[in-house]
Amino acid sequence: RGTKPVDDTDGHKKKKRRKQSIANGPTTSLLPVGGGGVVQPHSQKKEAQIEALSFSKLAKGTKLLGIVKEVHEDYAIVSLPNLLNGYILKRDKDQFALEDSLSAGQVLAVVVVKASTESIPGGGGKTRKRIQVSALPSGLNDIEIKEKSVVRGRITSVEDHGCLVDLGHHKTGFLPFDQVEGDYGVTVNDNNEDSTVRLLNPGRLYDFVVSSTHSASTKVVPLSLLCTEKLSHKTASSGDYTLQTLNPGMLVQARVEALARNGICVTFLGAFRGAIELSHLGTQFLATTKQQDGSSEWKQVFSSKTLQKFPARILAVDPVTKLVRLTLLPHLLEMKTIRDENESLPPVGTVVENATVVRLDPGVGALLALPSNDDDDTASASVKLWPPFSKTEQYRKGSNIKTAYVHISKALDGRTPEAEFSKTFAPSTTHTLRILNTSHLVNGIATCATADSVVQAHVLTHDDLEPGKVYRNVVVCGQLEGGSVMVDFGMGIRGLIPQMHLFDHSVTSEFRNRLKKEKFAIGTKVDVKCLSVDALHKRCLVTAKKSLLKASDNITAYQDVEPGQTATGFISKIDDKGLCVTFCNRVYGKVTARSLAAELGVENHHADYHVGDVVQCRVINCKKRQQSRGDGQWDLNLSLNLHKADEDEEMEDIAATHETSREVGLKAGAVLPEKSMRVVELVDSIPKEDGSFIPGHAIVRIKSKLLVNDKNVKFLPHVECKLPFDQLQDSYSEKEIESAEALDALAKRILTVGKKVEQKGLVLSDPKKSSDEYASGLGRLPIVSLRPMLIATAETPSTDENTFTSPLLPTDDTHLFTGAFVQGYVTQVNPRHGSFVRFLNRVTGLVPKVKKGLNLPKYGTVTCRIVALDTSSSPPKILLTIASAKEKKDAKKSPKGLSSPVPTTSIKPGDVFNDATVVDFNFHRARINLGGDNADNSVRARIHVTMAEAPLLSSAVQSNKRTIKKKQKATDQKITKHHPFYKWKPGMKLPNLSCVAVDVHDGAVFVELTNRETAKRGNEQTDSPVFLESVSKLVPGMQLPAVITSVSPKNTGIWVQTRPGMSGFIPALELSTDAAVLNNMGAYFPLGARIQVCVMDKEHWAKTKQRSHNEAQTTETDKSSGLVYVSVLQANEMNQDDSSLQIPKPIRGDLIVGRINRKIHPQRAPALMLDLRGGFVGRCCITELDEVDDWENMPLGRLEESDSHPKKDSHNIVTDEEHEFEGHDDDEMEVDEDSDEENDHSSASPDAYSHGTYVHCRVLAGIPSQPIVEVSLRPSRLEGDLDDDEVPTEKDMVQGYVVNTNKKGCFLRLSRQVEGRVILKELCDGFLHDPIASFPSGRLVVGKVKSVHKQTSTKNKKATKGFVKATVDLDMRESILLERQDKLEFEDIELQTKHKAVVTRLETYGVFVRLENSNVSGLVHKSECSDKYIKNLADLYDPGDLVKVLVVKKDVEGRKLGFSMKASHFEDDEDSDNDSLEGSDSIDSDDSDVEMADALVSDEGDDTGDELDSDDENFATKLAAKMEPQEARGDSDNDGSKGDKSGSTDSSSESESDDEDEDDNPTLDTNVGFDWGTADTLASKAKDGESSDDSSDESSDDDDDSDARGKPGHKSKRKAAARRREEQEIARREAALADGTADENPETAADFERLLASDPNRSEHWIRYMAYHLSLADIASARNVAQRAFDRIEFRQEGEKLNVWTALLTLELKFGAPKSFQETIDKACQHNNPKQVYLRVCEILEKELDSAPSSAEAKARADDMYKKMCKKFKDKKTVWLQHLHYLLKGGRHEEAHALLKRALTSLPEYKHVETMSKFAQLEMEHGSMERGRTIMDGLLSKYPKRLDLLFVYVDKEVKHGELDAARALFERKHKLNDKQMKSLFKKWYRIEEEHGTDESREHVKDAARSYVERSTT
Repeated sequence: RGTKPVDDTDGHKKKKRRKQSIANGPTTSLLPVGGGGVVQPHSQKKEAQIEALSFSKLAKGTKLLGIVKEVHEDYAIVSLPNLLNGYILKRDKDQFALEDSLSAGQVLAVVVVKASTESIPGGGGKTRKRIQVSALPSGLNDIEIKEKSVVRGRITSVEDHGCLVDLGHHKTGFLPFDQVEGDYGVTVNDNNEDSTVRLLNPGRLYDFVVSSTHSASTKVVPLSLLCTEKLSHKTASSGDYTLQTLNPGMLVQARVEALARNGICVTFLGAFRGAIELSHLGTQFLATTKQQDGSSEWKQVFSSKTLQKFPARILAVDPVTKLVRLTLLPHLLEMKTIRDENESLPPVGTVVENATVVRLDPGVGALLALPSNDDDDTASASVKLWPPFSKTEQYRKGSNIKTAYVHISKALDGRTPEAEFSKTFAPSTTHTLRILNTSHLVNGIATCATADSVVQAHVLTHDDLEPGKVYRNVVVCGQLEGGSVMVDFGMGIRGLIPQMHLFDHSVTSEFRNRLKKEKFAIGTKVDVKCLSVDALHKRCLVTAKKSLLKASDNITAYQDVEPGQTATGFISKIDDKGLCVTFCNRVYGKVTARSLAAELGVENHHADYHVGDVVQCRVINCKKRQQSRGDGQWDLNLSLNLHKADEDEEMEDIAATHETSREVGLKAGAVLPEKSMRVVELVDSIPKEDGSFIPGHAIVRIKSKLLVNDKNVKFLPHVECKLPFDQLQDSYSEKEIESAEALDALAKRILTVGKKVEQKGLVLSDPKKSSDEYASGLGRLPIVSLRPMLIATAETPSTDENTFTSPLLPTDDTHLFTGAFVQGYVTQVNPRHGSFVRFLNRVTGLVPKVKKGLNLPKYGTVTCRIVALDTSSSPPKILLTIASAKEKKDAKKSPKGLSSPVPTTSIKPGDVFNDATVVDFNFHRARINLGGDNADNSVRARIHVTMAEAPLLSSAVQSNKRTIKKKQKATDQKITKHHPFYKWKPGMKLPNLSCVAVDVHDGAVFVELTNRETAKRGNEQTDSPVFLESVSKLVPGMQLPAVITSVSPKNTGIWVQTRPGMSGFIPALELSTDAAVLNNMGAYFPLGARIQVCVMDKEHWAKTKQRSHNEAQTTETDKSSGLVYVSVLQANEMNQDDSSLQIPKPIRGDLIVGRINRKIHPQRAPALMLDLRGGFVGRCCITELDEVDDWENMPLGRLEESDSHPKKDSHNIVTDEEHEFEGHDDDEMEVDEDSDEENDHSSASPDAYSHGTYVHCRVLAGIPSQPIVEVSLRPSRLEGDLDDDEVPTEKDMVQGYVVNTNKKGCFLRLSRQVEGRVILKELCDGFLHDPIASFPSGRLVVGKVKSVHKQTSTKNKKATKGFVKATVDLDMRESILLERQDKLEFEDIELQTKHKAVVTRLETYGVFVRLENSNVSGLVHKSECSDKYIKNLADLYDPGDLVKVLVVKKDVEGRKLGFSMKASHFEDDEDSDNDSLEGSDSIDSDDSDVEMADALVSDEGDDTGDELDSDDENFATKLAAKMEPQEARGDSDNDGSKGDKSGSTDSSSESESDDEDEDDNPTLDTNVGFDWGTADTLASKAKDGESSDDSSDESSDDDDDSDARGKPGHKSKRKAAARRREEQEIARREAALADGTADENPETAADFERLLASDPNRSEHWIRYMAYHLSLADIASARNVAQRAFDRIEFRQEGEKLNVWTALLTLELKFGAPKSFQETIDKACQHNNPKQVYLRVCEILEKELDSAPSSAEAKARADDMYKKMCKKFKDKKTVWLQHLHYLLKGGRHEEAHALLKRALTSLPEYKHVETMSKFAQLEMEHGSMERGRTIMDGLLSKYPKRLDLLFVYVDKEVKHGELDAARALFERKHKLNDKQMKSLFKKWYRIEEEHGTDESREHVKDAARSYVERSTT
């Protein structure tokens, strides 16, 4: 082949070498020498040329060896041979991310998917080359996998003993863990700290070794995974390889076959040939002279005997072009990356001198050797060489040389000719270069540039720019118009110097402009500092300010900022809040105006500072935002005060506080000394819409040592406080507070920014913030006051003697009492309530208007007295009255201690009174006169109802229902025989009364008495106290008696009184376990009766309320209201030794009571949810409501998907007052019970399962980790049957409830643990237009079981959660349900047998029929259809015809039948005359009608002839009755009276329910904003169509109905009347269908469907169909009709489609949300002309505004849409004119004229005339007539020959009755030609004919004659 033999020294050696070559087999190879891609020489004297493996050599299917450089989630970058790069994309269907599949540095084979040249978007025609590769097994592995071969695999899952591996081509392998060697490990996640461990997680790609043999039938291939070292040394042995099975990465033994000009040609694996390029020899040889390139040395090395055979690794394979390339690079032989070795290469950007050219590639580039040093030699010595390379000294020496490649484009500046490049870069020449890239991992070399512009460039890319770094001698390359300057860093990297960054001060002047031209002239060099870099958008901002260049205190990252640090920046923004200072890398901080005023005394920072000024700042703190909306942003607070003498020593404490935050406690009520507050900012008052205003405030700075309750206050030197303007003085005149401006003016007269306040101050409130919040200014500020009276009160010391003589300044922790004097200020005067008085720490009291609260001055300091107090809440509720001078004087005369302001009494708890008498009493209390020495007016004795003796409510009363003669509300509080005060009378003596408590307040002594014995009685415990002072004394588990005060109206529980002032609530489920008792609690628990209760645990009860949906629990008051939850059941169940109060979760088999709650969203609907005791929730499946045989349709009503939660209401606590015996209930606590069933999840709740009903239920199962249990209401369950329902078997007829219906089918629930599914086509035999509406959730249906699938896997979490044991496939078609069991099968059919059949399909060659009562079909050939010749079968047969057939053929193997329908086969049959055999005989329609009528008459008396309809809600009941045996039906038919009775009951109940539905669901307004156009015609046709017969029939029907109503016993007459009405309706419908009137006036959905089928392109039909659905309140169906219209109307009918879009837009506007309305507009614009769509939308909105002119929302919506339309179509005059019409019509003339100006500027000039003309007409129509005339006169003067303008002008004048003005227009002198004048006179004459007189018409004729005479003379 012309190749030169190696070592061809003599003939003998030559022959021997040839023999050896032949023996080795290369001569038998079909490949050329070196493989494909090698240019063979034409003569033997020349050497072959190996073509470089470049981009042009790559094609789809080429396999390459690559190294992964970067890995991301969706893509990865791979380094390829010869400095190429490829990318791997994640496939859409791939479930693994590339991060889970590959790792950086991984060496693996890839296959080229696509190699293309693409244009760069926005690149000006530039292109880029892209190589897409894949590493998946399917592209690399062979279909046949051989033993010991290396295959690519992907781990799909990690099992217990190994990993499943995908090998591609639908093959799977298994890798046992014991077959894994080396540095591999299994981990759960990818965050592995040990980077050396190679993970075995799912998705990973590795090269595996097939460990053993396997046959073709073996499904799983056994694999092993070798360590990297073993895998790299695995050499491929000679075998059955092909080019397709060769993969890159295979290690082979290569033998030198020939030397090429730029490499060597080798053979391997016997007959394969390949080439090794010079760059892949693994060594470099330096040239000694310019004429040499080192080729003699490397040729000499590879010609030696040592390197005749060596290991090589396949680098690339292309089976198509037969290209095979190999490599000898050491790191590729080791299958490792050179990343570690590349550290010896200089970093990117390094300038290297004295680099020597090693190899020159003419026209491409040159390879340069980097100079070596000792460090490089040491590093290179670590490169491991394989033998025999390590034995060759020259090879070993050359392998240590580091190289860099320079492309010809980066070799010299400018365009480089090839000749010049070859001369300059001749071998052995030296050059200076700059490293550009070191990431070419495959070749292991760097790329560089030697051009001077690159070597001398400051940076290479934008990524190299460092914010904060100063760059010297940067060239100015441009000046922009705004004053900015562009500088060039080299390599095309440019930076921008804004104008304000040219000099230190941004002030412009003539001198500065002249200096700028000289210093920043183009070509000059300047020093700049980089401020910020945007590498993505390639933008750089620099500054030339000298002060910033000199500054070394740069801030480039928030993380590096420390408190107290100083830095230099520039002011980038100035606002009212302060200054924004920006540093490098977009780091900016804020200097507040407060700090400027406090620290530097700056009063107006706007005047003292300018944008661009350089300032030096001190860092106060830097904190990252914690809010979710902050997105990780930082807050950097700065100060311009760098050196403060009083803070230098405190900086360390401030830094420590920055790390550890601490709460700062202020002294509320502390008095601040004079001149202790410095004003740093004044904030103006804010006016409100109602005329009032929010007072402004001043920010003052106070030293923290005056405020903080801590000796060590160094961590917070100052505290900023708020001084409101309403706290400057004790009183304000009306003029001072009449407006916000007046109050601000007063504040500015008193306060000055930067000055200290002369007066003393008082701290009003403490916000309780941390030191960090104070330092950063977050949260509310402390409030201080300057009121002298408050300060004087605070300075007065408080003692026991002056407690009642001096007013208090109360805080939230002050001990208050009734009668105390308090001082505060009026913060608000409310005309409805009174005046609100504010004290310290925002404690507020109310002076009601009945106490002259409206007379108090606003913002005035007042002294009040407490008259009522509620301390149960925090802060307390205080009722005040204005303190008079007399009250203060009386209080001073008799000072008392803190406990009482009145004289003490000698009565003490435990005293006994025997002479007491009853004064009067009510339900709650009895007032007692103690008598004797205690008869003092100041002593008020009373007995609370809970303190009176009464027997406990007996069990007989609780278990037996009381007889209530007169209906009485449960909340009516009357004293009955169960009440303790029963039989008490005024004046009655009560002996042995004991005092239990004494309370002194409001100048009186209150004594609580009792007539109960303190010893243990009945079930009371001895440790239960008789009297309790507060709720806190109650202990969980304490048992005590309580008195029933009221019963909840909704039976949610009962209210009780446990002690005086202590209310309790007993939830119904804690009251009794009898459902009958709970459903009528008012009858079983009389008011006033005593019952024994147990106090419940508050914490346990709170958890119960959290997990429960029980509104009886969630709607009560909170903990702060003093309400006590008690239980009767726990009192009965608790033992003395049992201290646990927790209620356990019910378990399987428990019989419990539950309360039906229809407000809870049902779990796994349809289901009934119940509230259970202990806050648990019960779920009763719809199949567990009743026995299977007693199931009813829709037992829970029509379910709705809504989730509602009961609202929480608060109770009003009424404290005890003096007027407690005036008939009102002061101790009762009111609660809002469940209101209407507005949140009920069903539209009609049956009485049996109504909301709030209590029922007994049996627990079936509990749901783990949830407070929900499964319960059942079946009577058999309540009796103890817990067995689950049996799973149905195949072909069983079963009942079930519909769960939901969707496009996947109808899903049923057959039992609690069995669910079913029916596909849509098997719901019924006919077509269902809306299956979802026909089969709603909860409907009872019947189906036939097709198949059963039992759930056996416990891994199915969904099944486990839902307790589903089996799923069933069913069929609900009537034909399947009623089909006979004895159906014919194929095996039952014999030849020559006759059968009845139905025609199913017609073909040209015959008729297909299906046998009756069978699914077997067959063909009747055309020749067997008749004894005579039939030309067209369609003339005789139609699908559905009933025929008779004879079996003439039967193919058992093919299961095919052949039939015959010849009449000769059926001549002897008895019924042949009546059957249609050949289609020639037909059934007499008249006879059939008579027979049908007879059948109707005979069946009139019973209901068995009712037609089965799957849409009927009682379909299941009817079908079950029809499936009963004939004997059973016969028995039921004989009982005529019973059937009539049931039938009439059903019909009446249905009619009642229908009426209720109509009342509850009012129809929607069908006027959707567009005209249907047929209302009048329909009304007239309906009127004309009425006949006297119809009216007489209707009247007779009405008479029948009236008779039926008058005589309820004759129910059969009502049925007959109903049947006659139905027949008449059917007849009317049939007549309408026959004469075509049904299409003109469609009434049903079927009518509309038929009408649309005949004419689908008429928008009127579709719109009327939408209106029909809207009349039924079915908005969704109306939308669906519109969508169908868009699909059905053909594309040419654009106007018809636009009409439907208009209707849909109107519908969405009325019934949809604003978002859906906008989405509809956008969709309409996509399918129609957008301008027409917006015109229609604006018209719709304008009509909406016309219907509601006062609606501001409608007006705003219309205005926005018109503005949007004009902006979108600003060059269309139609939109402007419609907008002008809209404005003028609404009387908005000024806006219309302004809009006209905008329109004329936007429209083209040629449209101006018509626009002005139209506007003039609109002015005449809706605006001013004179303005319109002015515009028209102007147009006529400018365009005098425009007759159209003149005629329009005249018509408008005539329309408005201005005939004289119109005549004046004609009389004007017109410069028109004869033809135009003729038109003018004709127009004039027509107008005179219509509106003028004979004289005026003659005048027109005379004028025309005179014009003719003038024109002719």
